[in-house]
Amino acid sequence: MSERYLLDANALIALAIVEHEHHERAARWSLGAAEILLCPVVEGALCRFLVRSGVRGNDARELLQAFYGEPRISFCRDSISYCDVDLDHVVGHRQMADAYLASLAEETGSRLATFDKTLVGERPDVATMIP
Repeated sequence: MSERYLLDANALIALAIVEHEHHERAARWSLGAAEILLCPVVEGALCRFLVRSGVRGNDARELLQAFYGEPRISFCRDSISYCDVDLDHVVGHRQMADAYLASLAEETGSRLATFDKTLVGERPDVATMIP
């Protein structure tokens, strides 16, 4: 597994939160990834999760910044519009971000790393299940 991966929000949250039910899976999986990308959508999701959990905003930002201290993790700018996103599989509002991230992964030549079986089933061309 030496590919480039864009993390979805749940994967990043699981990687960041030691107490998360999928933390061990995410941490073990991440060791084999050659390159991990984070974008503003998933950065924002992590910060919202942390603040909602009682973490101060600046502390949430510091935790996020710590990820970028890892040489294999880099920032991926949003380079597409929702006008460019394949929305064929979207039936509910919670799937909008998934559709966007799948299209962004495709645009950046990466795979979207996720725990979402449905997403992997709908977009096997670009989504990878974290084992």
